[in-house]
Amino acid sequence: MSPARSTDRRDSLSPDPPLPAWLLIAWIVTGLLLALLAVFWIRRGEQATEAEWRSRLSRLADDRLAVAERALETWKAEARLASHLGPVRQRLEARRPGTRSGRDTVLEAQVREELDEIAQDEPGMAVDLVDSSGAIVQASSLAPALPPAQLEAARVAVRERHTVLGRPAGADGDALILQIAEPVPSEPSEPSRAPAGTVLLTLDAAPAFGRYFLRSTNPEGPREHFFLVVPDADGILVIAPEWQTESATHREPRDASGKSPTFAAAALRSPRTAGEFTDASGRSVLAASRRVPELPWAIVIEVDRAEAVGPRRQQTFWILVATAALFGAITALGLAWQRSVRLRHYEQLSDRDARYRSLLEQTQEAVAVGVGGKVAYANPACVQLFGYARPLAGMPISIFFAPGSREQVDEIVQHRIQGRTTAEIFEAVGLRSDGTTFEVEVRVSPTTFEGKSASQAILRDITGRKRMEAELRDSEERYRFLFERNLAGVFRSTLGGKMLECNRAFAQMMGYASPAEVLAQPAIAFHEDARAREAFLEQLGREGSLVNHEMKLRRKDGSLIWVIENVSVLHAEGESEVILGTVFDMTERRKLEEQLLQSQKMEAIGRLAGGIAHDFNNILTAVSGYTELLIGQLGEGDPRRESAEEIRQAGHRAAALTQQLLAFSRRQVLEPRVLDLNSVISHMERMLRRVIGEDIELTTSLASDLWRTRADPAQIEQAILNLVVNARDAMPRGGQLTLETANVELDARYSGGAPGPHVMLAVSDTGVGMDKDQQARLFEPFYTTKDRGKGTGLGLSTTYGVVKQSGGSIWVYSERGQGTTFKIYLPRSEAPMDAPAEAPPLAAPLNGNEITLLVEDEPEVRGLVEKILLMYGYTVLSAGSPAEAIAISKNRAGRIDILVTDVIMPGMNGRELSRVLSAQRPDLRVLYMSGYTDAAIAHQGILEAGTAFVSKPFTPDVLARKVREVLDAPDANLKTS
Repeated sequence: MSPARSTDRRDSLSPDPPLPAWLLIAWIVTGLLLALLAVFWIRRGEQATEAEWRSRLSRLADDRLAVAERALETWKAEARLASHLGPVRQRLEARRPGTRSGRDTVLEAQVREELDEIAQDEPGMAVDLVDSSGAIVQASSLAPALPPAQLEAARVAVRERHTVLGRPAGADGDALILQIAEPVPSEPSEPSRAPAGTVLLTLDAAPAFGRYFLRSTNPEGPREHFFLVVPDADGILVIAPEWQTESATHREPRDASGKSPTFAAAALRSPRTAGEFTDASGRSVLAASRRVPELPWAIVIEVDRAEAVGPRRQQTFWILVATAALFGAITALGLAWQRSVRLRHYEQLSDRDARYRSLLEQTQEAVAVGVGGKVAYANPACVQLFGYARPLAGMPISIFFAPGSREQVDEIVQHRIQGRTTAEIFEAVGLRSDGTTFEVEVRVSPTTFEGKSASQAILRDITGRKRMEAELRDSEERYRFLFERNLAGVFRSTLGGKMLECNRAFAQMMGYASPAEVLAQPAIAFHEDARAREAFLEQLGREGSLVNHEMKLRRKDGSLIWVIENVSVLHAEGESEVILGTVFDMTERRKLEEQLLQSQKMEAIGRLAGGIAHDFNNILTAVSGYTELLIGQLGEGDPRRESAEEIRQAGHRAAALTQQLLAFSRRQVLEPRVLDLNSVISHMERMLRRVIGEDIELTTSLASDLWRTRADPAQIEQAILNLVVNARDAMPRGGQLTLETANVELDARYSGGAPGPHVMLAVSDTGVGMDKDQQARLFEPFYTTKDRGKGTGLGLSTTYGVVKQSGGSIWVYSERGQGTTFKIYLPRSEAPMDAPAEAPPLAAPLNGNEITLLVEDEPEVRGLVEKILLMYGYTVLSAGSPAEAIAISKNRAGRIDILVTDVIMPGMNGRELSRVLSAQRPDLRVLYMSGYTDAAIAHQGILEAGTAFVSKPFTPDVLARKVREVLDAPDANLKTS
C-alpha cells in the first residue's frame, strides 16, 4: 500500500475492496446446498410415496391371489362333487367299450339336472360329461358344443387320473377360457380300473375371477387396475375385467427383455414381483404381480405412477418456494454485511495511510514510490542508503541503480504495474551519490499514490549477506567434496532410525545403487536384527561416541558384512539429536583372519598328527616286525599262527591309519611324476563305477587339451577315490556324479594357492550338501558327518594333505539340498611325461655278509632291526644315538659298508650323521628309516634323487630288500648328503 495523503475523497483512496472470494464461494455453496436439500426432500417424498404404493399393491395382489385360489378350489370341489354322483358314474359306465345297454332317458334327464344345477352356480359355466375315449356323453343345458380339440384336458385327466386345469386349444383368443377336468372313478369294488370318464367344467375366467374381486380400494385417489396375464402362442395375453373403465384385452410380444420390461413380461418371469414397470403403451406404472398356482397365469394390480405421486407435486411446489425464499434472505443478509464492511474499509484506509507514513519515516528499510518513472516519495532510510542529503522527490528512479541494472529494473517495474508475471524479488547493482556501487535486493509491488497508479520498491543492502553466502557456499562445497569423495562410508540418521544423508561409498558398501535408495530405508534395515540395533543405541547413549567399534551390518541382499565404525551423537541447537558415523568394511580382513586361524589350526593339527604318527610308527614297526618273525617261526598247522596272523592284520590296519595321518600332515613320502589327469581318471573309471553302485550315474567331462601336472599318481588316485566315496555316501537315494578337468589361470586375488596356470579337477554330486559349520571343519582329521561306525573321518583330511603336499589347493562349495562340488587345483608342469618305473626283479637274493652300522634311538625298533639284519647274514654294529655311532666309526679300523639310521633323533638327525660319517668313510652307503619325512632328507615330503628311504612300519623282507638295493646300487645313483 502507498503512503497516500489523508483525504476524505474516496477517489483518492484505494478502490472498493472486491467481494471476498470466500464470501462468493459461501454464497454459491449455500445455494447449491439448498437446491440439493430441496431435490433430496422431493425425491425422498416421491420414494416414500412409491414405497407406500408398492406395499399397498403387494397386499392387494396377495389378497387377489388368495381369492383366486379359493375360487379355483370351489370350482374343483364342484367338479369333484359331480364326479362322485352315482348317476354320472352310471351314465359313463354305460358308455364303456363292450357294454351293451339301451338308452336310458330317465338316467339322461337325471344327469342333465345334476349338471345344470352345477352350472347355475357360476354364470357362463358349461358342464360336460366326457367318456374315457374323449367323446362328450352329455352336457348341461346351456353348454355350447365343444370341438374334439378342446377336450384334451378331459383326456389328460383320464390318463393321469387326477384333476387337470388348462386352457383349451383353439379357444377364443380374446377370452380367457378355463377348463377343470375331474376324472370320474370306476366302481369302488374295482379301484384298479381306469376312470370311466371326466366331468369337464368350462368357464370364462376373466369375468369369473372378477366377480370375486373388489372393484376399487381407493375411490377418491388414483385407481388400481386388475389384469390377468396369460402366455399365449402369439405372445402374452393381457386381459382386464369388464367392470374396469380401462378394461381391454391386448397382446404383447414374448420377448420383453429390455431395460424397462412391461408388467406383463415381469409377471410371467417371476412368481412374485413389485416395482416400477411400463405398460403396453410405454406408460410408467407401479405394479405388483402374483403367479396363480397350477396355472401359468399371473394376477397383476397396477396404478399409474404419475397419478400415484401426483399428490406430492403441490408439496414439492411449496418446498421450492420455501427454498427460494430462504436463499433470497441469505443473499440479502450477505449484501448488507458486505456494505457495512465496505464502509468500515473506507474509514480504516484513512487511518492506515497516516500510520503507514509514520511507519515509513521511522523504519530502517529503504522505501521509494515511483510514479511515471520519477520518485514520488522516498523515506529517510532510502535517502541515507544512497548517500543523499536532500529529498529525492521528482528525481528519476534511475539514480538508484548502476547503468547495467537500470534497464532490468525498468522492465520488471513495468511488468509489475501491468500485472504480468515476473519476479517479486530480484537483485540489482545499486549506485550511491558518490559513484560507488553495492549489491541491493529489490522488492517491487504495484500500488496507488494520491489516486495514481504507482510502484513501490523496498531496497535492502545485501553486500554483507552476499559475502556470507559465498563463504558458506565455499564451506559447503568443501564439506560436500570431502563427504562424497570419502572412501569410507559416511551417514547421518536420527535416533529414531530415519536415514538423513549418506555418501555413495556407504550405498555401495551396503549393496544399494544410489544414496537415494539408502535414504528410503529405515536405519534398522542395516542392522543384523532389532536386538542388535537396540544394543548399538544403548551403548551409544551410554558412552556418547563409539571409536573403532566392530559390528555386523546387513546388506540389501540380506548378507552380513563386518564393519568397523566411529559414531558420535551430535546435539544441534533447535534440532533433534542425530547420529554421525564413518564406516569401514572389514569383511575381507575378517575372512583373512578366519582363514589364517583356520590355517594355523590345521597346521597345528597336522603337526600333532605327524608327531603321533611318528611315535606310533615306531611302535608299529616293533609290533609288525616281531609278528612277521613269529609267523615265520610257526608252522602252518600251529594253532598259534592264526592269532599271530590277526596281530599282523591289525598292524596293517594301524599302519594304514598312520599313513592317512601322515598324508594330512603332509609328511608322507611322495614319488611325484609328470602325469596327465585325464589318463588317471580314465584308468580309474571302471573301478569307480563299481564303487558308487548302479543307482548313481557317473559322468566325465575331460578337457581335450589338458595341461600336464606333477604329482604322485598313487596319491592322486587315492584323493580321487576319497572324493568319489564321499560323494557316494552323500547320495543315499542315487543321483549324478560328475568328474571334470579343465585348464585355469588363477590370479593374485585367489586365496587358495599360488597364482598362475593350473590344472583343475572337479568332483560334483547332487547329494544332501553341507552347511557352513560342516564346511568349516570339513578337512579336520576324525571329523565326519556319517553315522557312527561308517567312517573314520580321514578321507577328506587325507585328500587335503595330498593336494597341499603336491603344491596345489582344494576348494569346496556346498549348500543344503543342492549338492557339493570339490575343486582341486594343481600347478601346471612344462616337463615331458615320465616313463613308467621299472619293476624290481621278483626273485632277487636278500642275504648279505656286509658290515652294517645301525643307529636307532628307540630300543624296541633297534632290537628288531638288528635281529632282522643278523637273520639275513649281515654283521651289525648297533648304536642308540648319533654320538655313539660316531664313536663306533672312529674306533673301528675295518670297513663299514652301509649306515642304516633313523632320521629323527635327539641331538643330531640322520642326515647330519651321514655327513659326518661320509667324511670319514667316503664309500659309506646310507639307508634312512623314519615314520614320516623330515626336512632333513626331503622337501615337502619329496625325496631328493638318489636318497634311499624305508618307511616305518616295515616288514623284515622289505627292510632286507631295501638294504640289498642300496648295497648293490651303482655309486652314481646314491646320494648321502
